[in-house]
Amino acid sequence: MTPLSTPTKILITGTVILAIVGTIVWNYWVYMVNPWTRNGQVMAQVIQITPRVTGTIIDLPIVDNQFVKKGDLLFQIDSRTYESTLAGARGMLAETEDEIEALSAQVDATAATAKRRSPRRRRRCSNALTKRTMGASFPHLRFAATLGGMAPVSLDSSMIGTL
Repeated sequence: MTPLSTPTKILITGTVILAIVGTIVWNYWVYMVNPWTRNGQVMAQVIQITPRVTGTIIDLPIVDNQFVKKGDLLFQIDSRTYESTLAGARGMLAETEDEIEALSAQVDATAATAKRRSPRRRRRCSNALTKRTMGASFPHLRFAATLGGMAPVSLDSSMIGTL
């Protein structure tokens, strides 16, 4: 019997090691996909459930391993949490609307004052007061309008659970 050459020994050793590693990986994958115990097979489907509103769970009418159907009540959330959020959003909307009205009235009053001034006085003063007042009012009006645009979105997201 002739001795094997070094490249042949390396090839045989590599093939055996690769087969052992492949078998270990295959068995690990089979175990992870289909776990088992001595008592039988274990198969489960876990589904994560997330409510649209946050709050404390006050009722949990189902038990472990109970079959549920579409439409079954899984849990009940304390409504006080999102009702207070809804009331806060409504208050913020009302406050923003009032601020928009006040700033609009201020802009209108400043514009009326500017129209009442004589043309000669307007040229002489270069509308310093009017420009300063209007310049101060417009950024506040834009900011309030932006808040007014955001408040209905906040209100809508708070009302999800109340419909």
